[in-house]
Amino acid sequence: MTVMYNAEDSYMKERANDIEDIRNRIIRNLKKERWTGKVIEGTVVVSEMLTPADTILFSRSDVKGYITEHGGLTSHAAIIASSLNIPAIIGVPKILEMVENGTELIVDGFYGYVFINPTEEQIAFFKDKIEHLNEVNEGMKELMDLPSVTLDGVEIEIQANVDVSGEIEKLGTSGTKGIGLYRTEQLIEELGEFPDEETQTKIYSDLSARVYPDNATIRAFDLGGDKTRLFHPSEKNPFLGLRGIRFLLDNTDLFKQQIKSILRAAVNRNISFMLPMVSTIKEIRETKKLIEICKEELKLAGKNSLPIFNWE
Repeated sequence: MTVMYNAEDSYMKERANDIEDIRNRIIRNLKKERWTGKVIEGTVVVSEMLTPADTILFSRSDVKGYITEHGGLTSHAAIIASSLNIPAIIGVPKILEMVENGTELIVDGFYGYVFINPTEEQIAFFKDKIEHLNEVNEGMKELMDLPSVTLDGVEIEIQANVDVSGEIEKLGTSGTKGIGLYRTEQLIEELGEFPDEETQTKIYSDLSARVYPDNATIRAFDLGGDKTRLFHPSEKNPFLGLRGIRFLLDNTDLFKQQIKSILRAAVNRNISFMLPMVSTIKEIRETKKLIEICKEELKLAGKNSLPIFNWE
């Protein structure tokens, strides 16, 4: 781990953070503990590092910004913070030595500046900047409902990619037409565990209702590679080997829970189902067989499900 943290390659450093996050998750699960946090609303979080779970958890307390000593622009925490429109400056050396609880900070996420104990002039400047940004955003709303058509008459459908549930709340003000990709593996980050069938059914049903009559493409759990090695730590090539659809077909109980929840949630007929990392037609055929089994099991259990949904 020390070697990875000290590596010159930022990607390797970020994977060290991911491994440490997995270690902490295993310890919490063994202790049967849930990940909770207590942050004063409206504050800036300064820490040595942030995991994706931290980023999501703290965002629920109306955090105004993140500053960390370690990490980079491609870290999962940075990507999620960007998705939630929270200013984040990742990789500021010795920032913990420069601030303490109660220190007044300005986080300029546009240019990557941190102002510690800012002057009155700096505070006034950034208040004006925030006001100007709000005016620009209000002006953009006038364009939200206009058709996305080029000057030569070509219509372009703009859809949203969703990583975390907080992004769903912003869909109504983004001008997008539905969801082009919902990455369900992020639910594991948010919840700290694999969601069961009932939890997933509620999440996907809410998603379907929120975007209706537009379409939502839900991707099955894309697990493997840098996303999880909990189940197959000896995998030689986790990025292209046992991941995505191959991982799911090797863990059918987990896959069936997700299939059943999507079948139950697809009552509005506006859900497409995407299979991740498909490499052979056999994987598609096996998945279709599994879907038919799930339909029969739902029928025997007296649970409603949609007989057909769109494929991606």
